[in-house]
Amino acid sequence: MNKYLSYALQLTFFVALYLVLEIWQTRNLLPDDGSQQAPKFSLAGIDGEVYQSAQLNQVPTVIYFFAPWCKVCHYSISNLQKLYEDTPIDQLNVLAVVLDWQNKQEVEEYIKDHNLTMPVLLGTNETMEDFKIQAFPTYYVLDKDQKITKVSMGYSTEIGLRMNTP
Repeated sequence: MNKYLSYALQLTFFVALYLVLEIWQTRNLLPDDGSQQAPKFSLAGIDGEVYQSAQLNQVPTVIYFFAPWCKVCHYSISNLQKLYEDTPIDQLNVLAVVLDWQNKQEVEEYIKDHNLTMPVLLGTNETMEDFKIQAFPTYYVLDKDQKITKVSMGYSTEIGLRMNTP
């Protein structure tokens, strides 16, 4: 067997393994086939404003659920921040929802440590249940009608985020 065929087989194996793991990880999340609208929400932002799902203005949306103590979240949130900075607000809403947090100071420190400028919403146990969050980080991508078109759990690269958003 030549070495290029060997490399191709190994790459195929790892891609297949990745896809199987992604399907297994997200099996209990809300369906991402575009058949279901995301749960409605009304959450306070760390900035004091109230954010409601009804205000998403017919624009595709990425909702990123994270916890301040989550190590993977510390590595991946900069990719989301970059997506937020590079995409006009009239083309994509980007929201970060903090869950499993102890106090606002902890969230404010996280925001400062990561230089976040995107809206950070203070999630609740009800939010966690509504979106069936089981691990951090979890992403939901919604189309302009707020129907779920993609779910992902775990680290996501900037390229991966861009590929999964409209």
